[in-house]
Amino acid sequence: MLADGKSTLILFDRDFSREGASQNAGEEEISGLLRDAPENWRIGLLTHTVSPDDAEVEAWKTLSQQFEADSSRFLVIAKGRLSVSADGFPRMLKLTLLAPALERLQGGLAEAVNGTWAEAIDKVGRIDPYTLEAALNGDRLTDGTWGPETLLRIATAFTQDFVRAKLRADRTVHVSSELVTSLSRVKMPSASNSDRVRQELAEIERLEYFESADHLTELHFPLEVGDVFAFQKFADKPHKFEQQRNGDPAVSESGSLSLRRSGEEHYLILLAQPCDLAVRADGKRGNDLEFVRLAPLKSPAKGRIITHPGGGVATSFDLPFFFEESGAGLRSS
Repeated sequence: MLADGKSTLILFDRDFSREGASQNAGEEEISGLLRDAPENWRIGLLTHTVSPDDAEVEAWKTLSQQFEADSSRFLVIAKGRLSVSADGFPRMLKLTLLAPALERLQGGLAEAVNGTWAEAIDKVGRIDPYTLEAALNGDRLTDGTWGPETLLRIATAFTQDFVRAKLRADRTVHVSSELVTSLSRVKMPSASNSDRVRQELAEIERLEYFESADHLTELHFPLEVGDVFAFQKFADKPHKFEQQRNGDPAVSESGSLSLRRSGEEHYLILLAQPCDLAVRADGKRGNDLEFVRLAPLKSPAKGRIITHPGGGVATSFDLPFFFEESGAGLRSS
């Protein structure tokens, strides 16, 4: 089998104690195969000693260090997947076949990015003072944008342009991407990702949607449409609009209000005309605006579809991946 050069998927049990070998005989066989088998071999370690969840990942990381070989060519597969669901085991087999291609894509990106930042910074350095001054000042100055942040965006734009060109010229990237796409088309029963995978995906998605709170607070941007405010109601001191609706709050025996927080945090999003909120060149707004409209944010209902522009009038919209801890979203209404 080693000599015929054919692409091969081979699965090993971990424990061969009933066959007269050690409990880790499967690991020993895999360690040897990763050194001797052709590059087109894919290997899976079947074991009942890990659960069909994130324990597979931890076992794979440990063995990757132990084998000191190409860790993308093997995966750990929990035997529990054979009985837990109809899709779990086939999905792990597919991932075993895909892992090297996924690693090649990562390597292709690393190769494309390597040195590209230096090229982008060099290109930023060649921007003449006339253009650079216009980019860093003008309207941007009164909008509250920090100059170095604008420079970073310019450098990032150059970097993305360079990296895209390198990726498109890399034959290995094209072949790996085609393999990932073709295997992804294989239909399987739908299944939810593990908590760890959902959390990591949400963290990546959140970076695309939101700036970090620390960065935004340091910059002190003027109020603008889409700003989100967190507030916590007082159990014994309603907000003014609640007093008007429900009457005065109860007063304690001492005659003062007890400011106990209800413990539940709420969110509101600012809705107003951008032209009304814009800060002008003199540092002020061009109106006497004192109040603005805020819309409450709620957790989106499962299965609800937002109407897109052109397809009807949308009365709400989602802020996906709003919560850093859970990756859950919010909905304006």
